This record gives sequence, C-alpha cells and structure tokens, in this order.
Amino acid sequence: MGALYYPQSAPDLTLTMTPLGTTNFPPTGGLLEYNIAAQNNGTSTEIVDIWVDVSLPTGGLYGPVLGPVSDFTMAGGFSADRDRELTVPGAAPPGPYSLNGYLGEYDPVSPIIYAEDSFNFNKASFGDGGEWISNWFVDSGESFEELAETVNSVEVYGLIQCYPNPFNPETQLNFSLPENGEISLIVYDIQGREVATLYDGWYQAGSHKATFSGAALPTGVYFARLTAGSVQQTQKLVLMK
Repeated sequence: MGALYYPQSAPDLTLTMTPLGTTNFPPTGGLLEYNIAAQNNGTSTEIVDIWVDVSLPTGGLYGPVLGPVSDFTMAGGFSADRDRELTVPGAAPPGPYSLNGYLGEYDPVSPIIYAEDSFNFNKASFGDGGEWISNWFVDSGESFEELAETVNSVEVYGLIQCYPNPFNPETQLNFSLPENGEISLIVYDIQGREVATLYDGWYQAGSHKATFSGAALPTGVYFARLTAGSVQQTQKLVLMK
C-alpha cells in the first residue's frame, strides 16, 4: 500500500481497535483476539470501506487481513463492533507488530482514510511455546457483512428529526418504526448518567415523537439513545440556557 491520504473535510467517524487477550506471543505463534468498533458520530449516512492490515517488524505492511469490506452503510449515529481473531504464525519474524484498522475508501496504492486506530503486539524470538501455528495471519470471526441488513434498517429506526437543536428548554424527537417492537428512548448526560426515559416498552409500527425537557438540567451536551432490538441510534442534543 502506498501513501495514505487524510482529507480535511472527512466524515465524523471513529474506529477503535481493542485487544481482547494476550499481545505477547511465543516463537511458535498464537491467536490474537481483538474487537473492532466503528461509529458514525454525525447525522448523515456515510458509505465507507473497512479494512485491517498488519505492520511488520521490517517496516512493511501485510494485508489487508480483514476486508476490504466495501460500501458499508453507516447511518447517522450508528455504531457496530465485531469480535475477531488473527493467527500469528510461527514463521513470522520476531519483533514488534501493530494491527491497524481503517474506515475510508480502500485503494491498494493510495487509500483515503477517514478514521483509523491500531494497537501493538509482539512475537518473541526465543522461549517456550505451544503448538506451532502455520497459518499466515488468517483473520476470522464475526463479520461486518452479517450486519448489512441491520445497518440498512437503521435509517428507518433512527431519530429522523430533533428540533430545535440547540434548544431551551424543550426539544422534540421524531422517529419511525417499520414494525411493532420493544424499544427504549433514553437521554444521558455527557458522563453517561441517565437523565430521562422518554420511551420504554412495546410500540406499534409508524411515526412517533417525544418531547425532552431540560428545564431542570444545566446547560450542556446530552445524548438521546434509541434502542430497538439489535439496532441502536444516538442523537446529540445541546441544551443552551
């Protein structure tokens, strides 16, 4: 892969790479378990590619080992995470590595990067080890492709409108449900504390609205989170007194 390009007006996206187990491997290799989480912090739907590669001790790159997952649709406020695992082969050279994740527009020569994250892992040159791992950086686990149907439904479930925003002291949140189901609509402050429950129970398909009052709350940023089954949508609210 050639030079990475970071556009100045990139979508407001976040990618988080988190190791779930050991990051130190014996000479025989092992299994690197990790979680990859993608978040659209904006209100507009974004269509991106997702991929993961490995930085080698020699300075080169190996991969992508995940993806590229092409044209992945992320509605405003949508988040998704997947648990994955990567074989670290015994034949790999010893030294420091990093596992790198990206959101953007994949190109093997000059990809465009909207968001990225990475973490380090290490392979020892000597010491006791277990079974020899022969598979060369094979990535497997929960796939983003499995989320495609759910992701595409988020726009239907999502908060369609929040007006006014910023607001004082009230704002109205509108959303629609494509089918009957159990939902919750809860408002949290910036520390993650629940400040209001607007919906919680079984509701029929169709359009719904809720009014959130900040009359008894201080000026600040709040988040309205709509949960419907496996679909979750978050809307940022700004109370200005």
